[in-house]
Amino acid sequence: MAEITVLFEEAQGSPSEQWNNDGTFSGSRIFRVAWGDRHVFSKQMLGLTAGVWGIPESYPGIPSSLARSTSAQPWPRGIITNETTPNEYEQAMVTVNYEFLEPEDDGVLLEESIEPSAEFLSVGADKFAWDVAGAEPIALDETPGTIIRMMDWSLTQHRVLSPIPLELVSLMGNVNNQSFASRTLGLIFEAETLLYLGCSPSRHFTIDGPSAWTLPFKFTAKPSGWNTFRRSGFDAPQQMFKISDGTQYKPYPLADFQALFDLRVDV
Repeated sequence: MAEITVLFEEAQGSPSEQWNNDGTFSGSRIFRVAWGDRHVFSKQMLGLTAGVWGIPESYPGIPSSLARSTSAQPWPRGIITNETTPNEYEQAMVTVNYEFLEPEDDGVLLEESIEPSAEFLSVGADKFAWDVAGAEPIALDETPGTIIRMMDWSLTQHRVLSPIPLELVSLMGNVNNQSFASRTLGLIFEAETLLYLGCSPSRHFTIDGPSAWTLPFKFTAKPSGWNTFRRSGFDAPQQMFKISDGTQYKPYPLADFQALFDLRVDV
């Protein structure tokens, strides 16, 4: 919802509406504002607040129809004529045009996707032979391999306002310290199974200032865990310990991933 900070009132005879045979809606509303506020009002209706583009104002009762353009003209009174600069007026009549929000439009707030991935491991050659009695051991170049099933999880958060968290960088290479759920896919990643690969924040700048951020996060999920390892004679990966102090060896530090998503989003 757009944030409007100037005084306004809707004019008599407004609004006008149109439904189309494809199920989409368009409409327009006419507002009266102070002449000096017409630019600020127009930008805020279109979603620009404090230099950051957010979601435009929606049409009352039809949230999928958003403000897409505005036009302004003098309210027919209070003219102040100038010889060398544009005329000034007491009030302006601002027309706001609303259109249907297409699915591919910038109204998207969150995207998630998953892709299969895998890790290939070789199995020790000394554990296998070409006969039941073990008289013909396999050669090193005949060593079989196995696939460790994994999953790449991508989550993109749109319309994120500044400041973005420092954890986007500092938590790279960490794994989740507790169960962590995807936002929309219904997946739950158990502790130490989700590795944070990083994020590539982006935004653009216009003459009106910077846009909101887009944050594409990348993770890889390994159901067997990132801090356990294959051990001969065991089916499941095992913990490994340091000889120096007896503590568990964890090459991937643990972190609270919720810090990545303590974001302010313009909705």
